[in-house]
Amino acid sequence: MRSKFPMFSLLCLLGLIWSLSLPGAESAAQLTLKCDRPGHLAKAGEVVNVTIHLSREGRPLADAPLLWLLEGHSSVYGYHHGKTDGEGNLKIRTSLDRPGFLRILAVFKSGKAGEKEVQARLGIGVDVEKITASRPKPADFDACWDSEIAAMKAMPIRAEVTPVEVTNPNYRDRVAMYDVKINAPGDQPFVYGYLCLPRNAASKSLPIMMSYQGAGFRSSSQTLYLASLGRMVLDVNAHGLPNGRSREFYAEAARKNADYRYRGSDRRETIYFRSMILRAVRALQYMKTRPEWDGRTILVSGGSQGGGQALAVAGLDPDVTFCFAGVPALADHGGVLAGRQSGWPQILKTAKRAGYPAKIEACDFVDAVFFASRIKRAECLLSVGFFDFVCAPDSVYAAYNAIPSPHKKILHDVQSDHTMPLSTHLAGQKAGTEHIKARNAGK
Repeated sequence: MRSKFPMFSLLCLLGLIWSLSLPGAESAAQLTLKCDRPGHLAKAGEVVNVTIHLSREGRPLADAPLLWLLEGHSSVYGYHHGKTDGEGNLKIRTSLDRPGFLRILAVFKSGKAGEKEVQARLGIGVDVEKITASRPKPADFDACWDSEIAAMKAMPIRAEVTPVEVTNPNYRDRVAMYDVKINAPGDQPFVYGYLCLPRNAASKSLPIMMSYQGAGFRSSSQTLYLASLGRMVLDVNAHGLPNGRSREFYAEAARKNADYRYRGSDRRETIYFRSMILRAVRALQYMKTRPEWDGRTILVSGGSQGGGQALAVAGLDPDVTFCFAGVPALADHGGVLAGRQSGWPQILKTAKRAGYPAKIEACDFVDAVFFASRIKRAECLLSVGFFDFVCAPDSVYAAYNAIPSPHKKILHDVQSDHTMPLSTHLAGQKAGTEHIKARNAGK
């Protein structure tokens, strides 16, 4: 049985679907999913066998009702339901006839008073190395952005650098911190960030590390630990907001800018992320004027919205040598036009209406896939959550496959949604450290 209801709406209907109450102990049921594809990877058209297993205290639950939701390309989207066999298993055979991702969410609700529903999920990549952008790169993409960056580079840099007391006793004697304000083009005409670097650093001694924020409104982070490793780190405020203000200040900014993801999206000159990306590049332009920069190593990093910014900066500034983009946003905005989920913020998700073609063109102008296509030499590390409904795995792989640099790698978090596991954070940090060591060894 299949339907076209959205996944989250379906979850709200679960209480109406089941009325069956199963006998059993008070302990919660366990639900697991396993597929027969090594690494959760398959080929287009290849049948994937998935087994859903339901148990309680190690004993299988037979004849139990299950709902599973299948996501991916629009050709496979829908929900199904059935019952477990005598061994507590329900077996699924599925496939996708094109490159992309299949995602299965299984749900069990016993109907027993006070017992919560149990969920398990599984993601499967199909011909992932063949996933490409859903739309062609605009013919004038490179020329337009090269012009934007050249014009901004011609602006004399005016920076206000204010010392900030380091109160953490672990870093007080080792790290210096500054509140930085830099002039920039756009509606928010300043870059704000916290700059952290080792105290008394010598001239030309430090690599640059740029840290870009994910979605939300807050002050820049104090990257004391990273600076203590011997880096000059600037954490950039994504929205051009001053640092160190009250919680109420940022809450009010969030309220006033609740629609920022879609603001100005009918024109490439006004789409919100244009200014955000320009500020991200401007911040790096400033960092390259610092006397402490070693002149050879630049790392850019971020997760989600920050990952999208990192890809943009790595594509726009050829001096970048390393890019870590965890579950990057802003990729493959046109995915919905090709029957798959677009990357966050899914600007084109709404139904077609007046002005829709203009929105498509504006989104193309800030698509991380097209920025990634400009990364010729930098070492790149990306991560993808196979069960990510925010930055869809298809969109992340479209960006990854667009990178022409031969020095690239992607981490598969096969059970993850949009939350990067600690292992991925640590892998990104380790890769950055090894990159710096290799650059220093080859100087």
